[in-house]
Amino acid sequence: MARQIWISTAKLIETLRISEKQLMEIEEFFDADPYDKWNLEEGKDYRVINKTRGLREYTDTGAYAIASYLEEKHRAENKGFMGWLKEFIRKLKGDVRKTFVKEKILYNTSSLVKRNNIYLIDERDTVAIFGTRRDYLRKIFQLAQREENPLLPNQDYDDSLKEGIRYYSLSGFLKLSRVFHKELTNKNRKEWCLDAGSSIPSHVSEIIKLIEDRKKRIDKAKSLAENRDGHKCKVTGQKRSDSKINEIQLHGHHLFSAAYYPHLADSVENIITLKKEVHDDFHQVMGGKGKPCTIDDFIHYVKDHYPEKLELITWLHGQKAKIPSTIIPKDAPMVLYLPPSRVMQNN
Repeated sequence: MARQIWISTAKLIETLRISEKQLMEIEEFFDADPYDKWNLEEGKDYRVINKTRGLREYTDTGAYAIASYLEEKHRAENKGFMGWLKEFIRKLKGDVRKTFVKEKILYNTSSLVKRNNIYLIDERDTVAIFGTRRDYLRKIFQLAQREENPLLPNQDYDDSLKEGIRYYSLSGFLKLSRVFHKELTNKNRKEWCLDAGSSIPSHVSEIIKLIEDRKKRIDKAKSLAENRDGHKCKVTGQKRSDSKINEIQLHGHHLFSAAYYPHLADSVENIITLKKEVHDDFHQVMGGKGKPCTIDDFIHYVKDHYPEKLELITWLHGQKAKIPSTIIPKDAPMVLYLPPSRVMQNN
């Protein structure tokens, strides 16, 4: 389910570099005429959190609408129009509105996958980013197919990744955004969709860079854990150099599995060095490498298969106390926790 972002009045004022009074005046202007092009819809663009004070929280689309209004007012008025706005626009340069789009993309690209050297996101994320409905997205797709430059299969969209779910490439996303801009009547929505389409390639590039950097941190954590463990298997005590004929392979094992507790994957405390055979045997006992596991599972494994390793069991209990909370922060964008293979290799 798409995560709804709510922006406090204080945060909006800070981001837009305006005063509380100025924001109140803008809200009154938007509320004054429900039939003009400047509208804010309660429940979709904002919610009232204090009826007595009229205090609101805004969605990204609501905040975007206010930023759009400010930008257009500055262009429409002469140079004497509200000196504070001129300074605001100088600092803004169009970036503030795009900030809201960027955050929407960040929190709604957890389906991101690389296939045939093309990056794709699924229909659910596409719906969330455009702020539309699935049926309307499909209508836009049909309209796009009548355009001079329609969406092409296996280039702009892919129906073969998951049954019944369409994936759109970044180029396909851009084509859809142009049709949204053409078909929508609400000015804020038109500009939102166009900005989303034109900016998604750069935002996805940033996301991929963050995922790649995270992989480097995980690899470094495994290396540090192996140094801590004396370059030997923590269970058997064997080192890489103990066998001249068949070199022992050492693996960095996540005590809380990287797939189910991704925010702990780059924590040295969450990694133990095991020789390949022990590592494989543990996962076989758990039902396969795709199954979730915790440090308690590994403690039970050691007790059952290596009951004489009392010091190791004590050490594991000590590690359990050191490992931070196993709950992923609620505000964490899940795309940053994707397995690196999803975006670094073709799937």
